[in-house]
Amino acid sequence: MAGKIINAAKLLSRRSHILPDQLQVSELFFEVPADYSNPPAGTLKLFGRSVTKHERPIVPVSSADAIKADQKPWLGLGLLRCGFL
Repeated sequence: MAGKIINAAKLLSRRSHILPDQLQVSELFFEVPADYSNPPAGTLKLFGRSVTKHERPIVPVSSADAIKADQKPWLGLGLLRCGFL
């Protein structure tokens, strides 16, 4: 039996800002189907927040290392709003 492919969440927006104590906060909004087995059933809008220590390295970081550093695991997402189209 072949596994079913589930598409990734669609990133709607991402806003980042730096707090005075050197924390970078990113607020993200995603859209996912309300029912993956029935995509026309509507969508859910999810909110995620990422908080990391803001550091400026002395030696410039390569783009590959920067991308790798950005790929951290998510602890969870909270339901913001349920909209049925």
